[in-house]
Amino acid sequence: MSDGDIAMHGQVQTPAEPDGQLSEPRAEFQHLDSPAFPRHQAGAEQAELAKLRTWVDGYVVPTWVYEPSSDRPWCLQWDRHPDAVSVLHAAYRAYQELMDTEIAGLASPSTWIHQHLLPTLAYLRSPDGPFSRCVRGSRIEHELPEPVPSEGIRLS
Repeated sequence: MSDGDIAMHGQVQTPAEPDGQLSEPRAEFQHLDSPAFPRHQAGAEQAELAKLRTWVDGYVVPTWVYEPSSDRPWCLQWDRHPDAVSVLHAAYRAYQELMDTEIAGLASPSTWIHQHLLPTLAYLRSPDGPFSRCVRGSRIEHELPEPVPSEGIRLS
């Protein structure tokens, strides 16, 4: 198998590492395992994450994130939360497609706001969402949740 080959691992296609081992899909970029995303190219994820950071920090936060509090938290280190990266990246990809009104139609910006952005922000900023541990009163402190132990959990 060559460096750029894609191999099946469970139900998700993952690129093979140079040593032939399969790489685990990163939670935040699982939805990028498609022929349309050049994940197998060196630096592709880093370049995509850099674009996402620019978009979130330069557009989403100044435009849509109002006064973080314990009721509506926001984490300044949002890119360290895999679930936040995943949902923000999905909103970013939808933004790229739906803001082209010549292709997507004149109502597409409204569709993006109501179907993608607002649900994303509601999830991220809910009091029990991924940023809930990052706000202490009026102070924002980054804190990732404790990992869920994988052993000892029984699903019946």
